[in-house]
Amino acid sequence: NTICKKVKGMTAKQVVDARLLLEAKRLLGYTSTPISEIALMLGFNEPTNLAKFFRRHTDISPTEFRNMSKFFAENN
Repeated sequence: NTICKKVKGMTAKQVVDARLLLEAKRLLGYTSTPISEIALMLGFNEPTNLAKFFRRHTDISPTEFRNMSKFFAENN
């Protein structure tokens, strides 16, 4: 934790959460994999746990994020 704070300016948990969120966004935005399967791939026991985690860090649901990603991909 001390090393993470010195190197990244974040706690070890924050580093792990940031990486997990990045991977969730990648999978939601660039694949058609069902959200329930993404949750399991990322180590969540239940899809609702991914939804809570995702909303806590982004203020939107995984479904909303996926829909926005599709919208931006179609309009660019």
